[in-house]
This record gives sequence, C-alpha cells and structure tokens, in this order.
Amino acid sequence: MEKLKTTQMMFTEAGHLRIVNAYAKRIKLVETIDGMVDTQMALSPGMAVLGMVLNTLSGRTPLYRLMSCRSAGAMAFHRALDVV
Repeated sequence: MEKLKTTQMMFTEAGHLRIVNAYAKRIKLVETIDGMVDTQMALSPGMAVLGMVLNTLSGRTPLYRLMSCRSAGAMAFHRALDVV
C-alpha cells in the first residue's frame, strides 16, 4: 500500500451552513421557489427563503443587520452564500 503524501493535501472547515447551501443548490430550492412565486422584488423569493433557512440554522442573527455584521454567525452565513 502506498504511503499518503500529506504535504500535498489541503484541509478546510466545511461548516454546516455550506453543506446545507450545497444541498439547497442540488435540489434547486431557489429556482423552485422562484418558479412558483410571481414577484417584481429586487431580491428573489427563493434567495429570501434560503436566507431564512440558513439564518435559522446559524443562530438567528437579525437579517436586516446581516450584511453589515461581522460576528462569527454572520460570517458563516456569508461564506455559505459565497458572499465573502
């Protein structure tokens, strides 16, 4: 059996929000909701629902302050949505 070359490996922390976001993309949550809701809002309803789901799982940071907040929970939320 060949020995592992650990110097060529890269380890990162996935975090549960990134996993949930990836699953939401896989099941096309945003697209499904956007297809069901007729709206003229700037923010798509699907992204709003995904934001609420991730917010609930992250410890419920107030969403109106989320984009300006740099707390650990908000940063995890940003990374899950690939904002940062």
